[in-house]
Amino acid sequence: GERMKSNGKTATGIEIGAAEIRIVSARKTGAGIQVVAATRAAIEPGTIQDGCVVDSQKLIQTLKVLRRQHKVRSRQVTVSLPAECSVARIVMLPEEDPQRIARFVQDEIRQYASLSGRETVSDFQVTMPGRPGAPGKALLVGADRGLVSVVSEACRYAGFVIGAIEPAVTACVRLLDAVQASDPFAVRRLLAIRRDEALTLCIFSGDRLDFVRTKGIGALDASDRCVRDEINAAIQFYDTEHADKPQPWHVVILDESEQAAPDGLAESMRTGILADHVDLWTDGALPEGVAADPQVRGAPSATALGLALRSLVAGEHGPQVNLLCTDTAETESIRRTVLVTANALAVLVLFTVLIVGGLQVLLGSCAAYS
Repeated sequence: GERMKSNGKTATGIEIGAAEIRIVSARKTGAGIQVVAATRAAIEPGTIQDGCVVDSQKLIQTLKVLRRQHKVRSRQVTVSLPAECSVARIVMLPEEDPQRIARFVQDEIRQYASLSGRETVSDFQVTMPGRPGAPGKALLVGADRGLVSVVSEACRYAGFVIGAIEPAVTACVRLLDAVQASDPFAVRRLLAIRRDEALTLCIFSGDRLDFVRTKGIGALDASDRCVRDEINAAIQFYDTEHADKPQPWHVVILDESEQAAPDGLAESMRTGILADHVDLWTDGALPEGVAADPQVRGAPSATALGLALRSLVAGEHGPQVNLLCTDTAETESIRRTVLVTANALAVLVLFTVLIVGGLQVLLGSCAAYS
């Protein structure tokens, strides 16, 4: 990847999954990205089910335990929702006016089965502006508003200040973008994110995210052959759609499934994929361009690392969509302002008491001397 400037800041990402919560803190150095802390803990079964937090107290308790174990503190954290609880798509953009785009995005989000009939929160980022006679494209993300609110409150009660909430897939896209410099004229990239219940494929045209699709896969369909077939089908379809501009492919497979077997999987995954170059990232292993502080004991999550990078790269890499509800963000801002004001008033009162007490002592001494 491209060389990064050091800014000395440490940022933290929290990946909330249906079965586990993972936290990573990282910073930028002159050599690249350095992980300074990594912590994870299992969530009690049944805490999160069917896209809903069933027991918020158990979620809060797990977050509190992780906060005590995770020694690094950041001013704000970026949080991701369980992969099955959010939507991320690239859609054609028939509108150009921002207000009309926002309404179009909300209508699109409501059409997805996982969010049907629910009150939603959504955001978008234009990836390719439209031209006369040619519609543009936008990255569209959405989630259940109730879930976002519950997760926000749980993090707050656990002592975390949230700066942004986003789908797990956009965090993974940011990590890939940050560690691999793209050549917009020489290669097409495909990121395949393999989880226990889903396979997400992201295709980049140069440095632009151009395609996102998530497909549910059962235990029987999650074989190496099935994943290879899905990747090859996406490559063949994309090559057919862009037959006038043939380009080589670079595939990165991020395997976050519990059944990941790094040694055997690496070779079987590389065999038969229609790409010039294939990389495999497994859960807990750091991609090239990322180092870990010698004191780090836990296995870093790629998704949580991508979340931490949101603050570190400051918009240089990856999507910047945010599902944090506006009212929740405003409430959090007001709460911080109130706390700062209360602390300032406490200091002022203490200072006043000390001055008055000092004057009383001084006057008492003068009276005695008289």
